[in-house]
Amino acid sequence: MSEPMIDDLLARSAPPSRAWEPGVQARLDALVVEARGRARATRRRKTLAWAMTPLALAPALALATTGGTDPRMVPDLVIPVTYTTDTGRTVSCSLEFFNGELDYVEVSTAAVDHLRTLDWTGIGQRLYDTALRYEAAGDSFPWSSAENDLITATIPGELLTADTGGMGGDSDCTGELH
Repeated sequence: MSEPMIDDLLARSAPPSRAWEPGVQARLDALVVEARGRARATRRRKTLAWAMTPLALAPALALATTGGTDPRMVPDLVIPVTYTTDTGRTVSCSLEFFNGELDYVEVSTAAVDHLRTLDWTGIGQRLYDTALRYEAAGDSFPWSSAENDLITATIPGELLTADTGGMGGDSDCTGELH
């Protein structure tokens, strides 16, 4: 409803002004002015919210549009993982590793280079078998523990120091065990 329509409705529904005691009409007029002010403030807040929405979405849009061009998104080493579960299901996934970096600048390739020299034949089944042992022992994250034991633990500690940037890793393995 528009303000003129509200004013007209209020004017038609009001009793004659002679029925009011002194000061009542002034107080009612003040209430009407106050209500209009609140309505305007609400409209301003809604308008401001709509105006701010693009600003709030800008960082997400920036990440979405630059993520594919970020050189760190391309792994430096991919280890294919294939294993067969105790139910006979064959699972295929991969482990990805990234060279060490500090402040988004690659500073070391030592850890990934070390992983590259190792023979990863059969790693999937070894990971699976180790994860089953961890699961039986009550480990909450058996697949992750198996990855740490069989992959990360093979890297000499001096290659993973803070000044070398260590290395990064990712995996699309869900750790399906059964």
